Amino acid sequence: ISPEQGRTFRLGIGVSHPAWGSELKGFTAQGSLTQYIPIPWPFSFAKNHVLALSYAAGYSQRSNEDPSFFYLGGFPGVLSVLQALVSGQFVGQATLRGYPPNFFYGNQMHLASAEYRFPITWIERGYNVLPLYFSRLHGAMYLDYGGAFSGDFSFQKLNLGLGIELRLDATVAFFLPLTFQLGYAHGFMLGGEDQVYFLINQRL
Repeated sequence: ISPEQGRTFRLGIGVSHPAWGSELKGFTAQGSLTQYIPIPWPFSFAKNHVLALSYAAGYSQRSNEDPSFFYLGGFPGVLSVLQALVSGQFVGQATLRGYPPNFFYGNQMHLASAEYRFPITWIERGYNVLPLYFSRLHGAMYLDYGGAFSGDFSFQKLNLGLGIELRLDATVAFFLPLTFQLGYAHGFMLGGEDQVYFLINQRL
């Protein structure tokens, strides 16, 4: 249901300047690091459990007065499955669940997350000739801690969210791997709320 060991690292740097057509001068740097830790429970029924620890950060400096470059918040409620399939735009992972979408903003962003992922059952079944195949059902409990803001870094600018998700892996039209996610999140800081959401993500 998830990578169970190893790590992923991403880094991106962007530079803008009027010399190559931009109206602004500035630069942006952002990256993320995720570590996967297997959990060797001593029970035969508790296999393939994993702890995913991640940290994402970004910083931007531009010549205009608007410092709002990074936006951080929760999911926008119900995502249209048909819209996602047609447009190819699926929900990303840089989210502070338990808060309104894009609630926090600024020229820097920090987000630490911990997810405990566990399998529930392997389905491996379709229905007749429908182009829809269900492979497995799994769950996750998570903690998000972060924020987007301008100015100096301070832990008082970071916010906590907790939640749980039920995830169903499927293959649509014989070639498109998707994960349907039903979740609940609660934000504990200013602006936090109770959220119930349904998402569709493309499974890599």
